[in-house]
Amino acid sequence: MAVLDRDVHVQPFLREHRQDLAAGQHEIGRFVTSRDRHPVFVDDRDFSDMAATVSGPIGRSLKRLEDGGLLRGEAQFVDDLRPERCLHVDLVRSPVASGRLAGVDTSAALAAPGVVAVFTADDLVGSCRPLAVHLTTPGAVSPERPILATDRVRFVGEMIAAVVADSRYLAADAVELISPDIEHLPAVITFEDAVAESAPVVHEAVPENIYYLGHRSYGKVEDAFERADVIVEGEVTHPRVAAAPIECRGVVASPEGDGGVVVWTSTQVPHIAADAIAECLGLERSKVRVVAADIGGAFGVKAQVYPEEILLAWIARRVGTAVKWIETRSEHMQAASHARDQNVKFSAAVRGDGRVLGLRATIFSSIGAYGIRPFGPLLDPLGTAGLMTGPYDIRHYEYDTYAVATNKSPEGPYRGVGMVTAVLAHERLMDLVAARLKLDPAQVRRVNFVRPEQMPYISVTKHPYESGDYAAALESALVAFGYEDARRQQKTARAEGRLVGLGIGSYVEYTGAGSSTFRGRGMDDIPGTDTARAWLAGDGRVHVQTSCPVIGQGAHTTLAQVAAAGLGLDVASVVVEQTDTAVVGTGTGSFMSRG
Repeated sequence: MAVLDRDVHVQPFLREHRQDLAAGQHEIGRFVTSRDRHPVFVDDRDFSDMAATVSGPIGRSLKRLEDGGLLRGEAQFVDDLRPERCLHVDLVRSPVASGRLAGVDTSAALAAPGVVAVFTADDLVGSCRPLAVHLTTPGAVSPERPILATDRVRFVGEMIAAVVADSRYLAADAVELISPDIEHLPAVITFEDAVAESAPVVHEAVPENIYYLGHRSYGKVEDAFERADVIVEGEVTHPRVAAAPIECRGVVASPEGDGGVVVWTSTQVPHIAADAIAECLGLERSKVRVVAADIGGAFGVKAQVYPEEILLAWIARRVGTAVKWIETRSEHMQAASHARDQNVKFSAAVRGDGRVLGLRATIFSSIGAYGIRPFGPLLDPLGTAGLMTGPYDIRHYEYDTYAVATNKSPEGPYRGVGMVTAVLAHERLMDLVAARLKLDPAQVRRVNFVRPEQMPYISVTKHPYESGDYAAALESALVAFGYEDARRQQKTARAEGRLVGLGIGSYVEYTGAGSSTFRGRGMDDIPGTDTARAWLAGDGRVHVQTSCPVIGQGAHTTLAQVAAAGLGLDVASVVVEQTDTAVVGTGTGSFMSRG
């Protein structure tokens, strides 16, 4: 027997849907995790007295060290930088998703007031290579990404030309004078468009619009389905989303030394950016310095190398002075990376008591027009596939995961990469099992959870779970929420003709992946290690830098606590600086809970 589920589409809350949420939430105290008998419990006590038993800087509640400068307006975001003789850059972007670029007439822009230069792809030939991703993943294809479009445009917002002028406003005025000659071509938008037999290809080098097709099988899946009492099938779709940090992207670049360049950028990955700039410009790595400015939010969207960072470095060396580009919000929504845009079809072999014996999944991820550096087209396709079993003990599992080329903005990391869609799928599965077998959804989860005595646990996809009592955590949440009473209220409401829904969500999230993870995925541009440097400075205090820039998560305070504890100092004697690749050794950066 099979239970067929209609599409589940996740949409963001509109304001009118959000306004009453807070009033309906229960006051439950704080969750405290530990490694003993009861890892998660609810307690409304005041724990401030714990500080009296703590010696040293770690474990004490401190005021965040970074907040003073932020509150006083002393932070240095990219747009706060004012180098001498700085010129401003604005960009001509494609207004269409797919087209053939026949030419770019820049004559009117060059004659406009205050314009110093206008550059197109022809100007970059021989001095700036396309942005490449280095992958060793069998079967994965990630075409090079031109810094400025050459003969094709592949998504709305792709860069076509750059105007350099005396001010940001003069540059923007000149951009309006440039109208690229583009022959419109059919755009590949949906999964169905992409894999249709007659579909146009986004890249000639990507036949059938498939950057990557991964298939893995674990355990004895066929046997699990033969033993099943019921087969439960479903499908979920997560829409495309975009991060919206308060600070959009920004880059300042300036010539430095004998043919070198220094780049200040709002980035989570300064060393990876420096590597890419050196490669694209054909420079020795030592001649490229990247400095992470103060960052007004990131959320993953700044954990990659963008063509704008390459282009600004090239322009600075070409015009011989500092240049600045600050992204507008509309540019950000078009050209900064998007995320998710996934569809998952699943089928589960289920025992009569709700136990999932085996799982099959087919995952489609719309990667957009290019794979990004350093992840290529693999982030969501591999992340979602690897997390489909979630907190559940499912040992027989197989998947097919497709990274699909479409005429959309390239996909990148955003809050819980791969995990969110996987959670949507496995929690929908648990609810479908409950509905089919007329079981309580909470009980279905209890039957399937990894048990405490199995910890430490290695999932079937090789993710290590260090500790946890998931059933106890769920029980604590149900009690705090008043679950049994809510079910009774739900039953009463339905008898009165009112529909009342109750939802349960259980998940695990992977964090802090290291070099073995990135090597296993074939992502050669990511070292998976990080570096810290501490020195005694002229102000008599210890200064610290790491290769993980602070992106708003309070790491200045945390790193100061760690350094103070290691060196036997007071926290006030430690200064944590933002990352400068000329000061601290190589590293990965701040993402996936690193840093």
